[in-house]
Amino acid sequence: SSAEILDPDAMKNAWENIVASTNESFKFIHPELKASEILQTIFSSETIRLYDPSFPEFACSCSKKSVENMLRLIGKKECESIIEEQSSITIHCDFCNECYKYAEDEVDFVFNESGDSIKH
Repeated sequence: SSAEILDPDAMKNAWENIVASTNESFKFIHPELKASEILQTIFSSETIRLYDPSFPEFACSCSKKSVENMLRLIGKKECESIIEEQSSITIHCDFCNECYKYAEDEVDFVFNESGDSIKH
């Protein structure tokens, strides 16, 4: 289905009608009414479409493998430079708070295992 396109004046009028209907309808709202009944009461002249509720799920997808792919993306030379300055590479996931720490031998292994770049 395609959405109806309204000109700015029609949109303003529609919004004003909704606000007026909402203000007038508060007297019909009772705690025992379902959300669908409240909406139908408030917007009786409108077609109401209700969707099944969905709940966001938050999960982190970081892993040792994805961190190693990040190291490969920045390249062996950059990794060596970081190790020279800081003696290791630490990657912190801001989403799940996991820390991945790589010493020089671990970084060497990452690059020796797969070459200097990510295999496609």
